[in-house]
Amino acid sequence: MFRRQILAGLRYLKYVQNADGGIPATSPAVVSGCWTSGETLEALLASPYHEADPRPCALALIGFLESSQLSSGQDAGAWPLVVGGKTGSTMATGHIVAAFALATSYFQGDPQLIALLHKMIDAGLGWLEKHKNADGGWGVEPNGGMDGSTSRMISTVYALRAYSGLLKKVDDSQIAKHAIRCILSFRKEDGGFSSKLGLSSDSCNTARAVSALLRSGYADSSHSVIKDALTFVIHSRPGRRLWPLDTEMYVTEGAPGQTIYNSNTTSDVLEALIRAGRFDRHTKDLTKWFLDNQQDDGSSFLGANDDFVRGIKTWATNEAIYPLCLASTAYAERWLPTLEQGQRKWKRVSLALAAAAVTEVFFIVQFPTSVTSIWHNLPEPIRDTILQVAVWGVVANLLSALLYDRIRETIHQFRTRQGQRR
Repeated sequence: MFRRQILAGLRYLKYVQNADGGIPATSPAVVSGCWTSGETLEALLASPYHEADPRPCALALIGFLESSQLSSGQDAGAWPLVVGGKTGSTMATGHIVAAFALATSYFQGDPQLIALLHKMIDAGLGWLEKHKNADGGWGVEPNGGMDGSTSRMISTVYALRAYSGLLKKVDDSQIAKHAIRCILSFRKEDGGFSSKLGLSSDSCNTARAVSALLRSGYADSSHSVIKDALTFVIHSRPGRRLWPLDTEMYVTEGAPGQTIYNSNTTSDVLEALIRAGRFDRHTKDLTKWFLDNQQDDGSSFLGANDDFVRGIKTWATNEAIYPLCLASTAYAERWLPTLEQGQRKWKRVSLALAAAAVTEVFFIVQFPTSVTSIWHNLPEPIRDTILQVAVWGVVANLLSALLYDRIRETIHQFRTRQGQRR
């Protein structure tokens, strides 16, 4: 499911890959983004579909990220937002570590590469642990001044993504447990979550919180916090329109102005709904929006409804591919039991009808004349119908078995590439 769209998105990202191995930060031909490249690596390796060997592209991304990891100063071990940056970004570092964790499962047969990945993972985790705040959260750029070091939802969620990717959950990781405590501190009386303390709840940060709470093992979809959060998200939807885009700003110390982060509410809400096992009209509407708005070249703009930020194309394509990968596997898992029952049903029907067709052969070849005459006395349309139904029963059974096996293989590939990290 969604195979064509996922493959088209991956094809686009490979096409715009820069000579240094990185993916342009926002749109083709601009400087490579560390965060964007890490996100691309995750989307590439998480995909259950590939039309060509993904390893060359993945290795180029890993090589770029190796060369762009900061190696000295107070931000050693972190990654900046874009290549050449000097300040460590929590979002970039957390997301890249999560992608590397996925790569360790994907490249198990290459011990030299695995050793390199673990070295970079350890350095990234070391930086994250060093810059964790007392409340358990992280700032977007801990060494970027007071506003950059203040705990926020976006930075805490992406730092926690590294630990979830490494299978460090609240039950066995104090850092993950403290991060969840910080996230819960952003919860409001309406059931939603805010971007940081003192602000109102919003849909995007509530969706981010839901995904983080589920991935960390803090709660499942039946937990009251998850149910209340999703209720808030659904009630905040503006009628038949989708949730609007939003932005988040902070002031970098020494910079001439503000730094603006664009929130991809469309992607974040879809991921939260899928992870929570919600397959209602909201999930369908969001999925349809991504499918309808994919460009001819496979790319996706940052957008919602008829509002598009056309200058943001590369990381927005990642954030279309990843939830579609989740949806593809989640829908397959939901349909598999039904399909399995259907396969058994068609197998019984087709066997019975096939037996009828074989019986006709026996009638014609060796059965007594008194018996075969009964068959020949049947009106020709009835005999033709019996034969056609037998043939189509066999065809339906074969197609059902093929589809069943393909969906099982899709789920297996996705789980393998995720390293059971969903």
